[in-house]
Amino acid sequence: MTAIRDGTPIYLSSTTTDRGVGGGKGGSAGAVTAAYGAGKSTIFQQMAMISRWVDNRYTKSEYFADPYNIPLYLTTVLWFPGEHDHWNAFLPANVHRCFPNEVTPKGFLLHHHEDDPLTFWEIPNEGRQRRLETLTPDLVRPFAGVGDLFTHVEREGLGKINVIFPPQNYILSQRFLKKVKAMAALNRARREDKGGKARARVTAQYDADPEMAGYHRGRGRPRERIVVPLEEIEVEPHVFYHELIDHFLREKGSEHMAIFYDDVSHFLQAYQTDINFHLISIFAGQSFPAMRKSNTSFFAASHDFGLLDWKVLLRFRTFFWLPTSRVIRKVSKVWQSVIDTLPMGRAIIEDRELGFGWIPYSRIPHQPPVVLTKGLSL
Repeated sequence: MTAIRDGTPIYLSSTTTDRGVGGGKGGSAGAVTAAYGAGKSTIFQQMAMISRWVDNRYTKSEYFADPYNIPLYLTTVLWFPGEHDHWNAFLPANVHRCFPNEVTPKGFLLHHHEDDPLTFWEIPNEGRQRRLETLTPDLVRPFAGVGDLFTHVEREGLGKINVIFPPQNYILSQRFLKKVKAMAALNRARREDKGGKARARVTAQYDADPEMAGYHRGRGRPRERIVVPLEEIEVEPHVFYHELIDHFLREKGSEHMAIFYDDVSHFLQAYQTDINFHLISIFAGQSFPAMRKSNTSFFAASHDFGLLDWKVLLRFRTFFWLPTSRVIRKVSKVWQSVIDTLPMGRAIIEDRELGFGWIPYSRIPHQPPVVLTKGLSL
């Protein structure tokens, strides 16, 4: 690894944000990839804990030039968990042992829908499952909807790790459903008018088509019709995160936030053929670009970037290539042979502007057993 430069400055730049205007970079966008067991979730947890933002009077460049005289603050983390997860490392009972080098570790809140009877269990290396006793009631905030959740985070969750479970029986709100329908109409117009001149007449076309006949995917002979109904529709729980992101970007102020989504393949999966196709179009074309100037970062992890939609993958600024990962040539200048020689505990970090280098990472000390959440709709 001596032939490759130290990537620590790139790593710190990706986890440190400044204001998104006036010469600042704003929110970051990073993607982590590795096969099972290579440390993807470990480095994800470490990034969430160390993420900071620079006082809005300064830029990131000014901070790194004078780090002792420019203050840093704790970035608010929105952690989107899986059924099996390690978010219990952030709990007050564990955080000091798991992150011993953190002088000011972040606080913790868990949010779930008030109608979801979720239970949390630890799976030790040996023995039977046991209830997660370290998650005390004062750390849990039930919410009624996305607006209620936003209020909880704004009032109590700033500067903390906010673990957010989606509602398990979720119906798109009328406001967001209207946005999805508009995107469906725009996608259809783009198919019908390859020159892109249909945007101005999309609204009129949509209003004249109340049955939402859908549009054809693919070129040439029509293959499949994607229909968005007018009435309320129940969707998969992970779709809630699309509405959550849209709501937060619309309502939040200057607060610096970072979204961490481990195993993002369901959320941004390629080759979608239903409403998720339009949701990804909204995310790639509207939400993702808006994050930078709204001081919001998005970090995603996947076992294989080839599973993710290209519209989103091409928008990431920073990539973390861990041992066993498969390089995607369309987004990277790093050779696969370099990744193949990485020892465990070393990763390549690549930034579109700053180049690439290697960074060390290690196990979380005293990592508690994995948490199993029961009651999720899979």
